[in-house]
Amino acid sequence: MAEIEVFAGDSFKKNLVFRLKTVLTAIDITGCTIWFTIKENEDDDDEDALLQKKIDPPHSDPTNGTALLNCSITDMTITPGTYYFDFQYLSSGGVLTTLTKGKIKIKQGITDDNVAT
Repeated sequence: MAEIEVFAGDSFKKNLVFRLKTVLTAIDITGCTIWFTIKENEDDDDEDALLQKKIDPPHSDPTNGTALLNCSITDMTITPGTYYFDFQYLSSGGVLTTLTKGKIKIKQGITDDNVAT
């Protein structure tokens, strides 16, 4: 199970590289839509997700399985704590696949959140 740590209220960009676990061959994500979802509980409905980001094509390097996830300050206004996440993609052929899931720890920062304003 994967683990991610971020700070509440911080924007971040992540290059996501998806690879098949059995043969280390990159998944071609050309034309695929990817979702990054954070939930308080694994079995919460999607409507109750704390964050659900859709990453539409074109991707940064789709034939090598690379997409860019952008989370804004607004996206990350989540109360510090440990939550659950997953990445799923819908292939251009209509097949839905969970790429990975795990826990995401959202930590409290030190600097006041409104310094950027």
